[in-house]
Amino acid sequence: MEGSHDVGIEEAVAAPGARMTVARHPPPAEEHESKRDVAAHQTERGMVGSMQELRIQTVTKNKEFDERVRALQVRLGAVETARESEREQRDLQLEAVRAGIAEELGRVDEALSLAIGSTHDTLAAEGVAPINADADRLAALEQRVYGEEVPSREEALSGPLVRRMLAERQGFEIDRTKVRAREARIVGRFESWDSETRLRHSEEAQDRFLQFSRLAEAMAEALAGEARSEEELQVWLATVLGELDGQLEGVRDARVAGDERSLDRMASSMETVQRSVLENFGAEDSDEDEPEDDGREEAAREPSA
Repeated sequence: MEGSHDVGIEEAVAAPGARMTVARHPPPAEEHESKRDVAAHQTERGMVGSMQELRIQTVTKNKEFDERVRALQVRLGAVETARESEREQRDLQLEAVRAGIAEELGRVDEALSLAIGSTHDTLAAEGVAPINADADRLAALEQRVYGEEVPSREEALSGPLVRRMLAERQGFEIDRTKVRAREARIVGRFESWDSETRLRHSEEAQDRFLQFSRLAEAMAEALAGEARSEEELQVWLATVLGELDGQLEGVRDARVAGDERSLDRMASSMETVQRSVLENFGAEDSDEDEPEDDGREEAAREPSA
C-alpha cells in the first residue's frame, strides 16, 4: 500500500515528444488507499489520456481541413486569373475587328467620295441633265450601298465573330456562376461544419463534465451508503446485544431463583430424612449416613448448577 500511496501523490505526465513533468496531487486523507481509490485514479488517468488524444486528433483534422481549403482557394484564384486573361484577349480581338471594320468603311467612303467627285466633274462638264440623272443614280447607288451592301458586308465580316464572342461570353458567365455557386457551397459547408464541430465539442465537454459530476456523486453516495450501512449495522448489533443481555439476565435470574427453590426443597427434604433416620435408627446410624447425605446433596446440586 505504501508504493500505491506514493503513486497517488506524484504522477509523471508528459505528451509524446514533450518535456517530462511531475503532477503533484494532494495527499489522501487516510494513510492507506483502498482499491476503490486506486481504480478511481486509474479511471481518471485513462479519461485524461482519452481527452488528450481527442484534442490531438481534433487539431490534426482542423489542420488538414485548413490545408484543403487553402489549396482550393489557390485553384479558384488560378481559374479566375485564367478567365480574366481569356476575357482580355477576347476584348483585344474584338477591338481589332472593330478597327478593321472602321478602316474598311473609311476606304469605302474614300472611294465613294473620289467616285462622286469625278462623276460630278464629268457631269458638270457634260451638262446639268446628265448630272441630275447621274446624281439620282448615285443617290440610289449610295442608298443601296449604305442600306444593303455595307450592313451585309459588315454582318459577313463581324457577325460570326460577334456571335462566337457572345457565346463564349455567355459560357464564361455560366462557368463563373457555377464556380461562385460551388465556392458558396464550399464556404457554407465549411461554416456548417465549423458550427457543428464547435457545438459538438461544447456538448462533449458538457457531457464529460456531467459524467465527472455523476461519477463524483455516485462515489460520494457509495461512500455515504457504506458509512450509513456500517452505522446501521453497529446500531443493530448494539440493539441485538442489548436484547440478548436482557434475555440472558432474565434466564440467569430465573435459573438462580429455581436453584434457590430447589435447594430449599432439598434442604427441607434432607432435614425430614435426617429426623426420620434419627428417630428410626439412632444417632450412630445417623452419623454414618451423614457422608452419604452430603454426597446426595452435592449430586442434587450439580444438575441444578
